[in-house]
Amino acid sequence: MQAGQKLGESIDSASLKTLLAVLLLAVGIAIAYDAFFVEHTVKEIIKIDVNNLNPLSMFIKKLSAEMPILYGLFSIIFAVTLGVGAAFIRRFFSNLRKKYLSKAA
Repeated sequence: MQAGQKLGESIDSASLKTLLAVLLLAVGIAIAYDAFFVEHTVKEIIKIDVNNLNPLSMFIKKLSAEMPILYGLFSIIFAVTLGVGAAFIRRFFSNLRKKYLSKAA
């Protein structure tokens, strides 16, 4: 059984809003505790030799340093394209599965 669905049926919307507010408050407290009260250890920074990078990595590093706005736009477009591509692939396999399951039944 789906616990979230059963919980949603038994709790009204005002209670759900209160529950969400409490959860957001708990997350905020956890983040504040981690940011301000926990002592963080200083981590050693490892320098990477630029000469050991492949051409694509060197291009991206150079693009991010010289044209940060174009780099940011490229990153956003790339991420959205990957997400849309993954959605199309998922839909393709879902339709394929439905097609073969309906024939088998």
